[in-house]
Order: sequence, then C-alpha cells, then structure tokens
Amino acid sequence: MSNKTKLEEQIINLVNDFNHKLYDKVVNRALELKKLNKEISILPNLIGASYAGKNDHEKAIFYYREALKIDPNNFELINNLGKSQIEIKEFDEAIKSFEKSKKINQNNFDTYFNLGLI
Repeated sequence: MSNKTKLEEQIINLVNDFNHKLYDKVVNRALELKKLNKEISILPNLIGASYAGKNDHEKAIFYYREALKIDPNNFELINNLGKSQIEIKEFDEAIKSFEKSKKINQNNFDTYFNLGLI
C-alpha cells in the first residue's frame, strides 16, 4: 500500500470517527497526521470541526484559520469558520466570512442560510 493510499484511508477513518462524534479521537489522530502532512487542509479542518462539535469554538476558529492558510478559497472551510464565529457572537466577522464564501461559490445554500441566521 502506498503512503498516499494509507493517508487517504486514515482520513476516511477520521471522517467516520467524526461522524460518530468521537471528537477527542479525531483531534488526537489528526494532530499526529498533521505533523507529517502539513499541506493537507482537511486535517486542521477536521480538528476544527471536532472542537466545534465539543462547543469549543475558539479552538475551532484557530484550526479553521490554519486550514485556510493551506486552502484559502475553500468555501466549506470559510463556512465552518463563519459558523463558529456566529457561536461566539462575532457576527461582523461571520458576515465577512460568509460574504467571502459567497464570492467563491454563489450556489451554496449553507452560506445564505447562515447569513440569514445572523
């Protein structure tokens, strides 16, 4: 099995663990993988989403921003950032995030929904 295939399998397992709300497991394993794979945005995104699932939105925002340094035009990452900004009542920042997301993908319902929530 190639290293790329092994990494892909590990990421799939992380997503499955995330979907089962095993947030601590996801954070710990993704942090390990991130040490060797610094240019893969899904790892800090999964860490951020796990912290958001644990209602620790400050840490979630930190990791979403880290992921956005790798993949700055990923509208899903930007939406995740905006959702956590809403949770900590950073409404102006959340609006900026969703507006940026909207410029990248004008057809994403989630972006408009979250703008409506604000």
